[in-house]
Amino acid sequence: MAVFYLDSSAAYKRIQVEQHSAALVARLDELVKNGERLVSSAITWIELARALRRFAAAGNLMPDQAVDQAVSDCTSGLSRISITSQVINTAKWIGPPLIRSLDAIHLASALLSGGSTLLTYDLRLAQAAQSISLTAETPS
Repeated sequence: MAVFYLDSSAAYKRIQVEQHSAALVARLDELVKNGERLVSSAITWIELARALRRFAAAGNLMPDQAVDQAVSDCTSGLSRISITSQVINTAKWIGPPLIRSLDAIHLASALLSGGSTLLTYDLRLAQAAQSISLTAETPS
């Protein structure tokens, strides 16, 4: 069983229908059917809620309960990787120096979870993943 890591940009496509959402959902369905393990960092839960709150604040009326339910639906089937001291220590030094802090946490979490493939729509994160020998995949 392989481990596939979803970053927040990929997970968000499970909530908000946008370009490549259908391709991502089809890919995730295929992975689940094949018995693969899907994981993501605990920060994904936070980033999804924050993104939905921004969406709601832009006039798309979404009560807090709906945000919580959407995040729960979106992360269904994902194993949550805790932000442990090992993740923190790895994130300090992983990848190129110019990647952002949250991306470093995603990379560290993917690496420490035993993930071999990072599903992402963030080009900078995909390049950073490849620099540490993780496969980056952008279903489209």
